[in-house]
Formats: sequence, structure tokens, C-alpha cells
Amino acid sequence: MTYSAAVPGNDFAAIPLDELPPPTVVEQLDFEQLRKQIIDRLSGSQPLLFDQYKQPVFLEAELVTSDNGEQYFKVPATELGALLYLDRESHPFVRWANTTAYWTMTQQQRFQQRSLSVFLQYAQDADLEGLGALLNVKRLMIDAGDPQATPPVPPTYESNQSFRRRIQLKPEAITTAGSRGSYIYHSLSADPTVKDAMVDRPVFQRSGNDIVLDYDAGLSAPQYGDVAITVLSSVGNGEASKALLDTVATALDDEKVRPGNDRPRTRSAQIMEYAIEVELAMYDGPDKAVVIAEAEKRLQAYADQMHRIGSSVRHAKIDHAAGLAGVENVNIISPAADILVNNRQAAYCTGITVREASV
Repeated sequence: MTYSAAVPGNDFAAIPLDELPPPTVVEQLDFEQLRKQIIDRLSGSQPLLFDQYKQPVFLEAELVTSDNGEQYFKVPATELGALLYLDRESHPFVRWANTTAYWTMTQQQRFQQRSLSVFLQYAQDADLEGLGALLNVKRLMIDAGDPQATPPVPPTYESNQSFRRRIQLKPEAITTAGSRGSYIYHSLSADPTVKDAMVDRPVFQRSGNDIVLDYDAGLSAPQYGDVAITVLSSVGNGEASKALLDTVATALDDEKVRPGNDRPRTRSAQIMEYAIEVELAMYDGPDKAVVIAEAEKRLQAYADQMHRIGSSVRHAKIDHAAGLAGVENVNIISPAADILVNNRQAAYCTGITVREASV
């Protein structure tokens, strides 16, 4: 065994992308501030003002330096000499200022959105493929489709979420020491239907002159050098077929992947099936059918998120997912308690039932 772990069974911990702070390229846009800046500029170009009696007044403009160092002339607005003609929404200059401020804000929003495409946590589709190309990671094809069919069936590729995870793990594949992250990356890249992978190892201790097994990692007859690779499939409930396990084993047996003294042993994740059934006590007012539909959607998203090796399903999370606006109380009928899984198991939701609580 060429890698070590402080705690047996701990998974490789990559940086959680969803916990990274927003990039500074994204700024909060303020329509009113943009509009004011434009009107301030207009006040320097149009020094014709009106006093409180609607009589024309000409005030001397002053030289103003903006935050970015630019200088322009601006007519000071006083109590008697306010820019009343620019306070009228019907004035052409004001309408022009509103339109320009809106157009400027939308252009800045488009620029900021495009800027996010260079960040791994935000890139999608073709932008994500460009980031993958930097590390020589290509999106995996799930199904080749049928270009000869009528209409043609396009090919199916792995999701952005799966592709993004492999890109993040690619530097681990460069190591020649058989790191935990390297095994996970190569397992995920062995076949597009590999949804998740977990790495574990048996632990041996010296007892006098003997070497004794202290932790078997769930392997039968473990030997020094064994690496337990638990595989979760994206097909069905996640149980990995023998064919998929063989595919992963072949990929990991490559001499460029595993060190010479490692012996990867693949196995399927143990699937713990459960169903979610909740009753919602709802306030009067909102459309209850809409509330129930949204709760089902959020519960399904949570169940999909927890369909990972070692991810436990918690009552508190179910309560949070179903407890949206308009819900007074969530009564969780199933599961009866938290679904606790270890690093060889994965929880799979077989169905979701949401109904209104009886009075």
C-alpha cells in the first residue's frame, strides 16, 4: 500500500465548489445609481435650469472629478435652482437616461455572466469542455445515438456535474503513488455510468512478532496491498453490475494507474432503499397543490443529491426541503429515522409521497 489515511475509509476530500466565495468579477448592479450618474453628466451639458417659479436660471458649472479620475462639468443643484426639468419623468432627457441606464446595466450583467464561464464552479456545456481541455479531460459519451434514424437521435453525454467533478480530480491522476483521489478519478473515468466511487483499505498492525488484521475494509481475506474500490452506478438504484465492476477493475489495473504493490478490488455499493412520505400542515391562502408540487420537487432534488456513497439521509434535511413558504409543519412518516450509511453503502429513494395533513 503506497498511500496512507489517518482514518480508515475516509474519502478523498476535494474543495467543495459550492462553498467557494463568489468571484469579485461579479458586482452588485444598481439601476438608480447608473441613472443618477447619467443625469449628473447631463447637468453639466445642459446648464439651463428652472427655479421654484419655473423661471429659467443659468448657474455656473463646476469641474467635478469622478471616482475613476474622469473630469466633467456639473451644474450644482441648489434649493432654488434644482434640476427640475430632469426631475420630470416625461422629459425626453430623463427617458433617454432611463433607457441608457437600463441598457448599460444589462450589458454589464451579460459581461459578468460571460466572465463566470472561466470558473470551474460556474462553467456549463461548451465552456466547461473548454476548461476540461486545459487538463486534457474529455466529456464521456454515454450513448452514441443514431444519426441514421428519422429523426436523427443525437448522442448522449455525461452531465455537467459529473464532468466538472472529473475535471477537478484530474490533477490527482498525475500522481504515481496511487493516491485516494487518483483511484477515484480513474474509477469515474472508466465508464460514464459510474456515478460515484469510494476508496478504502485494510489496516494491519504489528503485535509482537506477528502482523494482525486491525480493519478489513469490508473485504474477504484481505491482504496487505489491497485497495477496496466501491462503485455506485447511475443506472437503476445504483447497484453496480459485474460488467461495470470488471470495466473499472481493468481501468485501474493499468500500470500507469496503480503502483506495482497495490491490488485494487472492485465491489458494488450496498444499496439501502427507502421511501419519503410526508404530510404537510399548510396555512390557508396559498394554492395547496402548488405547495405540494414544489415540496415534491425539492425532496426529489435532496434525494438525488444524497444518492452518493457514504451520504446519510437526515430527517432535518427532509424537514427543511419540505418546509417551504406556506407550510406550518412537516410530519415525516417515512423514513422512520435517519438513514445512516457507511463508506460502502448508498441510500436510494424509491418514491416520494407528499400530501396534505388531515385536520
